[in-house]
Amino acid sequence: LVYIQPSTLASLLSDPESAAKTAVIDVRDSDHVGGHIRGSTWVPLPQLDARIPELLRQNRDKDRVVFHCMLSQQRGPTAALSQIHTWYRFQVKGSRTASTGRAVG
Repeated sequence: LVYIQPSTLASLLSDPESAAKTAVIDVRDSDHVGGHIRGSTWVPLPQLDARIPELLRQNRDKDRVVFHCMLSQQRGPTAALSQIHTWYRFQVKGSRTASTGRAVG
């Protein structure tokens, strides 16, 4: 699990090439209404488990997936760990690569 600074994410998203390879998942609840990162996908943390298969399909070509919450102390890290575990299960059960979700062989 890697933490990145807001300035690092801003740099990634300001470059069109790296932005195309970066997915931002906003796991905040109602505080999302107050503003959000342009292009991010809003998935409140209580909905995350049910939407993981959808997120895997949508982001299979991304080099990095960033989970964002208000302070990145609870919801963001929890979501990232959940995603890592799901990718691992997907890799083992489906003979897929952990980094891309694409079939191996």
